[in-house]
Amino acid sequence: MDLLSADGAQRASLTAEAAAWVDASHLVTLETTPADPDGAAMAAWLVDVQTGSRLAIEGRFSGLLGGSHGAVALTRTPTQADSDAMAVIWRDGALDPAPFGGSPVAWSPDGSLLAFATAPRVPLGASAGGSEPARLVIVGVPSWERRFDSGDDLVDARLPVYFSADGRSVAATSTSGGTLIFDLATTTPTRVEASSPFGWTSNGGLILVGEDGQIRLRDGDGVLTDPALPTGLPVYGPAGSIAVLQPAATITSGSVQIGRNGTWRTVSGVAAGRGTPIAWTADGSACFLATGSSDASRELDRVFRVTVP
Repeated sequence: MDLLSADGAQRASLTAEAAAWVDASHLVTLETTPADPDGAAMAAWLVDVQTGSRLAIEGRFSGLLGGSHGAVALTRTPTQADSDAMAVIWRDGALDPAPFGGSPVAWSPDGSLLAFATAPRVPLGASAGGSEPARLVIVGVPSWERRFDSGDDLVDARLPVYFSADGRSVAATSTSGGTLIFDLATTTPTRVEASSPFGWTSNGGLILVGEDGQIRLRDGDGVLTDPALPTGLPVYGPAGSIAVLQPAATITSGSVQIGRNGTWRTVSGVAAGRGTPIAWTADGSACFLATGSSDASRELDRVFRVTVP
Protein backbone atom coordinates (compact mmCIF):
# COMPACT_ATOMS: atom_id res chain seq x y z
CA MET A 1 0.00 0.00 0.00
CA ASP A 2 1.38 3.41 -1.00
CA LEU A 3 1.01 6.61 1.01
CA LEU A 4 0.41 9.60 -1.28
CA SER A 5 0.70 13.33 -0.73
CA ALA A 6 -2.10 15.71 -1.69
CA ASP A 7 -0.61 16.19 -5.17
CA GLY A 8 -0.56 12.43 -5.81
CA ALA A 9 3.18 11.91 -5.27
CA GLN A 10 4.27 8.78 -3.43
CA ARG A 11 5.52 9.50 0.10
CA ALA A 12 5.96 6.03 1.53
CA SER A 13 5.07 2.38 1.04
CA LEU A 14 3.20 0.50 3.80
CA THR A 15 3.06 -3.27 4.27
CA ALA A 16 -0.65 -3.18 5.07
CA GLU A 17 -3.79 -4.91 3.86
CA ALA A 18 -6.00 -2.02 4.98
CA ALA A 19 -5.60 1.43 6.51
CA ALA A 20 -7.74 4.24 7.92
CA TRP A 21 -6.92 7.77 9.01
CA VAL A 22 -7.18 8.68 12.70
CA ASP A 23 -6.22 12.31 12.07
CA ALA A 24 -4.10 14.27 9.61
CA SER A 25 -0.83 12.62 10.70
CA HIS A 26 -1.78 9.15 11.98
CA LEU A 27 -3.04 5.97 10.36
CA VAL A 28 -4.26 2.68 11.78
CA THR A 29 -3.13 -0.18 9.56
CA LEU A 30 -3.96 -3.88 9.48
CA GLU A 31 -1.28 -6.39 8.49
CA THR A 32 -1.35 -10.13 8.01
CA THR A 33 0.91 -12.29 10.15
CA PRO A 34 2.74 -15.57 9.36
CA ALA A 35 0.25 -17.35 11.62
CA ASP A 36 -2.71 -15.86 9.72
CA PRO A 37 -1.87 -15.26 6.05
CA ASP A 38 -5.56 -15.14 5.08
CA GLY A 39 -6.26 -11.97 7.09
CA ALA A 40 -8.89 -13.30 9.50
CA ALA A 41 -6.82 -12.18 12.51
CA MET A 42 -4.58 -9.29 11.47
CA ALA A 43 -2.22 -7.23 13.60
CA ALA A 44 -3.03 -3.53 14.02
CA TRP A 45 -0.53 -0.67 14.14
CA LEU A 46 -0.74 3.06 14.77
CA VAL A 47 1.54 4.72 12.19
CA ASP A 48 2.85 8.28 12.43
CA VAL A 49 3.12 9.33 8.78
CA GLN A 50 5.44 12.24 9.64
CA THR A 51 8.11 10.22 11.47
CA GLY A 52 7.34 6.68 10.30
CA SER A 53 7.14 5.40 13.88
CA ARG A 54 4.80 2.47 14.63
CA LEU A 55 2.91 1.48 17.77
CA ALA A 56 1.36 -1.98 18.10
CA ILE A 57 -2.34 -2.04 19.02
CA GLU A 58 -3.24 -4.97 21.26
CA GLY A 59 -5.43 -7.69 19.76
CA ARG A 60 -6.19 -9.27 16.40
CA PHE A 61 -8.68 -7.79 13.96
CA SER A 62 -10.55 -8.65 10.77
CA GLY A 63 -11.56 -5.18 9.60
CA LEU A 64 -11.50 -1.45 10.29
CA LEU A 65 -13.58 1.64 9.52
CA GLY A 66 -12.06 5.11 9.57
CA GLY A 67 -13.87 8.19 10.79
CA SER A 68 -11.07 10.75 10.28
CA HIS A 69 -12.07 12.62 13.44
CA GLY A 70 -9.57 11.16 15.88
CA ALA A 71 -11.06 7.66 15.98
CA VAL A 72 -11.04 4.38 14.05
CA ALA A 73 -13.48 1.50 14.59
CA LEU A 74 -12.02 -2.00 14.39
CA THR A 75 -13.73 -5.38 14.25
CA ARG A 76 -11.97 -7.69 16.66
CA THR A 77 -11.51 -11.31 15.64
CA PRO A 78 -14.00 -13.33 17.72
CA THR A 79 -12.65 -16.05 19.99
CA GLN A 80 -14.07 -19.53 20.29
CA ALA A 81 -15.74 -18.48 23.53
CA ASP A 82 -17.36 -15.43 21.92
CA SER A 83 -18.97 -16.05 18.53
CA ASP A 84 -20.05 -12.42 18.03
CA ALA A 85 -17.68 -10.03 16.29
CA MET A 86 -16.71 -7.46 18.90
CA ALA A 87 -16.06 -3.87 17.83
CA VAL A 88 -13.62 -1.52 19.50
CA ILE A 89 -12.75 2.12 18.87
CA TRP A 90 -9.16 3.36 18.89
CA ARG A 91 -9.17 6.90 20.26
CA ASP A 92 -6.99 8.98 22.58
CA GLY A 93 -4.30 6.31 22.49
CA ALA A 94 -6.43 3.45 23.81
CA LEU A 95 -9.02 0.85 22.79
CA ASP A 96 -12.61 1.42 23.88
CA PRO A 97 -14.70 -1.78 23.48
CA ALA A 98 -18.33 -1.66 22.35
CA PRO A 99 -20.79 -2.93 24.98
CA PHE A 100 -22.55 -5.22 22.47
CA GLY A 101 -21.81 -7.54 19.54
CA GLY A 102 -21.92 -6.47 15.94
CA SER A 103 -19.80 -4.84 13.26
CA PRO A 104 -19.30 -1.12 12.53
CA VAL A 105 -20.69 -0.13 9.13
CA ALA A 106 -20.68 3.70 8.89
CA TRP A 107 -19.51 6.86 10.65
CA SER A 108 -21.54 10.06 10.54
CA PRO A 109 -19.78 12.88 8.62
CA ASP A 110 -18.75 14.67 11.83
CA GLY A 111 -17.55 11.48 13.55
CA SER A 112 -19.99 11.80 16.46
CA LEU A 113 -22.16 8.78 15.53
CA LEU A 114 -21.26 5.22 14.59
CA ALA A 115 -23.68 2.75 12.96
CA PHE A 116 -23.51 -0.98 13.69
CA ALA A 117 -25.06 -3.99 12.00
CA THR A 118 -25.84 -6.41 14.80
CA ALA A 119 -26.42 -9.87 13.37
CA PRO A 120 -25.52 -12.39 16.10
CA ARG A 121 -23.62 -15.45 14.91
CA VAL A 122 -23.74 -14.32 11.27
CA PRO A 123 -20.27 -13.38 9.93
CA LEU A 124 -20.72 -10.23 7.88
CA GLY A 125 -19.84 -10.73 4.23
CA ALA A 126 -19.86 -14.53 4.49
CA SER A 127 -23.13 -15.13 2.66
CA ALA A 128 -22.83 -16.34 -0.91
CA GLY A 129 -26.38 -15.34 -1.82
CA GLY A 130 -29.60 -13.87 -0.48
CA SER A 131 -29.35 -11.24 2.23
CA GLU A 132 -27.85 -11.02 5.71
CA PRO A 133 -30.62 -9.63 7.95
CA ALA A 134 -29.25 -7.28 10.59
CA ARG A 135 -30.52 -4.86 13.18
CA LEU A 136 -29.25 -1.32 12.70
CA VAL A 137 -27.98 0.35 15.88
CA ILE A 138 -26.46 3.85 16.02
CA VAL A 139 -24.49 5.05 19.04
CA GLY A 140 -22.87 8.26 20.12
CA VAL A 141 -19.08 8.44 20.31
CA PRO A 142 -17.46 8.36 22.81
CA SER A 143 -20.43 7.80 25.14
CA TRP A 144 -21.79 4.60 23.46
CA GLU A 145 -25.27 6.00 24.15
CA ARG A 146 -27.81 4.44 21.80
CA ARG A 147 -29.26 7.14 19.55
CA PHE A 148 -31.20 4.82 17.24
CA ASP A 149 -32.28 1.17 17.12
CA SER A 150 -34.23 -0.30 14.22
CA GLY A 151 -35.66 -2.90 16.62
CA ASP A 152 -35.88 -5.61 13.95
CA ASP A 153 -33.49 -7.20 11.48
CA LEU A 154 -34.50 -4.87 8.64
CA VAL A 155 -31.28 -4.10 6.77
CA ASP A 156 -29.00 -6.20 4.58
CA ALA A 157 -25.64 -6.29 6.36
CA ARG A 158 -23.77 -7.09 3.14
CA LEU A 159 -24.44 -3.65 1.64
CA PRO A 160 -23.31 -0.13 2.60
CA VAL A 161 -25.11 2.19 5.03
CA TYR A 162 -25.09 5.94 4.30
CA PHE A 163 -25.45 8.88 6.70
CA SER A 164 -26.89 12.10 5.33
CA ALA A 165 -24.63 15.17 5.36
CA ASP A 166 -26.29 16.53 8.52
CA GLY A 167 -26.17 13.14 10.28
CA ARG A 168 -29.93 13.13 10.91
CA SER A 169 -30.88 10.39 8.45
CA VAL A 170 -29.50 7.04 7.36
CA ALA A 171 -30.16 5.06 4.18
CA ALA A 172 -29.68 1.30 3.89
CA THR A 173 -30.79 -1.59 1.69
CA SER A 174 -33.73 -3.62 2.96
CA THR A 175 -33.48 -7.40 3.41
CA SER A 176 -36.47 -7.71 1.07
CA GLY A 177 -35.07 -5.31 -1.52
CA GLY A 178 -35.56 -1.58 -1.89
CA THR A 179 -34.18 1.30 0.15
CA LEU A 180 -34.96 2.09 3.78
CA ILE A 181 -34.56 5.70 4.93
CA PHE A 182 -34.39 6.15 8.69
CA ASP A 183 -34.97 9.47 10.39
CA LEU A 184 -32.95 9.11 13.60
CA ALA A 185 -35.72 10.87 15.53
CA THR A 186 -38.10 7.98 14.85
CA THR A 187 -37.86 4.21 14.31
CA THR A 188 -40.35 4.16 11.42
CA PRO A 189 -38.48 3.90 8.09
CA THR A 190 -39.53 5.29 4.74
CA ARG A 191 -39.31 2.68 2.00
CA VAL A 192 -38.46 3.31 -1.65
CA GLU A 193 -39.18 0.17 -3.64
CA ALA A 194 -37.00 -1.30 -6.44
CA SER A 195 -33.94 0.78 -5.57
CA SER A 196 -30.61 0.80 -3.74
CA PRO A 197 -29.00 3.81 -2.03
CA PHE A 198 -25.67 5.17 -3.27
CA GLY A 199 -25.11 8.23 -1.08
CA TRP A 200 -26.48 11.65 -0.20
CA THR A 201 -25.98 15.06 -1.74
CA SER A 202 -24.81 17.96 0.39
CA ASN A 203 -28.33 19.47 0.45
CA GLY A 204 -30.14 16.34 1.67
CA GLY A 205 -30.94 14.56 -1.58
CA LEU A 206 -30.55 10.77 -1.74
CA ILE A 207 -28.97 9.12 -4.80
CA LEU A 208 -30.83 5.93 -5.73
CA VAL A 209 -30.18 3.33 -8.42
CA GLY A 210 -33.16 1.33 -9.63
CA GLU A 211 -33.24 -2.34 -10.51
CA ASP A 212 -33.09 -1.24 -14.16
CA GLY A 213 -29.87 0.68 -13.48
CA GLN A 214 -31.61 4.05 -13.79
CA ILE A 215 -30.28 6.74 -11.44
CA ARG A 216 -32.75 8.92 -9.53
CA LEU A 217 -32.37 11.73 -7.02
CA ARG A 218 -34.86 11.79 -4.13
CA ASP A 219 -35.25 15.19 -2.48
CA GLY A 220 -36.32 15.91 1.09
CA ASP A 221 -40.00 15.89 0.09
CA GLY A 222 -39.73 12.42 -1.45
CA VAL A 223 -39.86 13.65 -5.06
CA LEU A 224 -37.79 11.56 -7.50
CA THR A 225 -36.02 13.33 -10.38
CA ASP A 226 -33.46 12.48 -13.05
CA PRO A 227 -30.09 14.02 -12.05
CA ALA A 228 -29.05 14.16 -15.73
CA LEU A 229 -25.67 12.52 -15.34
CA PRO A 230 -23.28 12.18 -18.27
CA THR A 231 -23.32 8.81 -20.03
CA GLY A 232 -20.92 6.31 -18.46
CA LEU A 233 -20.20 4.42 -15.27
CA PRO A 234 -20.90 6.55 -12.15
CA VAL A 235 -18.72 6.26 -9.03
CA TYR A 236 -20.14 8.04 -5.98
CA GLY A 237 -18.25 10.06 -3.40
CA PRO A 238 -19.18 12.02 -0.25
CA ALA A 239 -21.57 14.99 -0.21
CA GLY A 240 -23.02 14.27 -3.63
CA SER A 241 -19.75 14.19 -5.58
CA ILE A 242 -19.83 11.87 -8.60
CA ALA A 243 -17.21 10.71 -11.08
CA VAL A 244 -18.52 9.29 -14.35
CA LEU A 245 -16.16 7.06 -16.33
CA GLN A 246 -16.44 7.44 -20.09
CA PRO A 247 -16.02 4.52 -22.53
CA ALA A 248 -12.60 4.43 -24.18
CA ALA A 249 -11.35 2.85 -27.38
CA THR A 250 -7.68 3.06 -26.33
CA ILE A 251 -5.66 3.45 -23.16
CA THR A 252 -5.45 7.24 -23.61
CA SER A 253 -8.68 8.14 -25.40
CA GLY A 254 -11.10 7.94 -22.47
CA SER A 255 -12.13 10.58 -19.96
CA VAL A 256 -13.64 11.01 -16.53
CA GLN A 257 -16.21 13.67 -15.68
CA ILE A 258 -16.27 14.77 -12.05
CA GLY A 259 -19.00 16.96 -10.67
CA ARG A 260 -21.46 17.92 -7.98
CA ASN A 261 -24.87 19.58 -8.17
CA GLY A 262 -24.86 19.55 -11.97
CA THR A 263 -21.47 21.23 -12.55
CA TRP A 264 -18.90 19.02 -14.30
CA ARG A 265 -15.16 18.96 -14.97
CA THR A 266 -13.67 16.68 -17.64
CA VAL A 267 -10.34 14.91 -17.18
CA SER A 268 -9.15 13.61 -20.55
CA GLY A 269 -6.64 10.95 -21.47
CA VAL A 270 -7.82 8.42 -18.88
CA ALA A 271 -9.23 5.08 -20.03
CA ALA A 272 -12.48 4.13 -18.32
CA GLY A 273 -11.21 0.76 -17.14
CA ARG A 274 -8.09 2.30 -15.66
CA GLY A 275 -9.33 5.68 -14.43
CA THR A 276 -11.58 4.50 -11.62
CA PRO A 277 -11.36 6.90 -8.65
CA ILE A 278 -9.41 5.14 -5.93
CA ALA A 279 -10.15 7.60 -3.13
CA TRP A 280 -12.22 10.66 -2.26
CA THR A 281 -11.39 13.35 0.26
CA ALA A 282 -13.64 13.21 3.32
CA ASP A 283 -15.70 16.22 2.20
CA GLY A 284 -15.99 15.08 -1.42
CA SER A 285 -14.14 18.13 -2.72
CA ALA A 286 -11.49 16.13 -4.58
CA CYS A 287 -10.78 12.69 -5.95
CA PHE A 288 -7.59 10.71 -6.51
CA LEU A 289 -7.53 9.05 -9.94
CA ALA A 290 -5.18 6.34 -11.17
CA THR A 291 -4.02 5.50 -14.68
CA GLY A 292 -2.62 2.06 -15.36
CA SER A 293 0.05 0.56 -17.57
CA SER A 294 -0.92 -0.61 -21.04
CA ASP A 295 -0.22 -4.27 -20.25
CA ALA A 296 -2.16 -6.66 -18.00
CA SER A 297 0.03 -6.14 -14.91
CA ARG A 298 -2.59 -3.95 -13.17
CA GLU A 299 0.23 -1.70 -11.94
CA LEU A 300 -0.38 2.05 -11.75
CA ASP A 301 1.59 4.47 -13.90
CA ARG A 302 0.32 7.64 -12.28
CA VAL A 303 -1.96 8.86 -9.49
CA PHE A 304 -3.21 12.44 -9.50
CA ARG A 305 -5.66 14.65 -7.61
CA VAL A 306 -8.63 16.33 -9.27
CA THR A 307 -10.79 18.92 -7.49
CA VAL A 308 -14.56 18.89 -7.88
CA PRO A 309 -15.92 22.10 -9.47
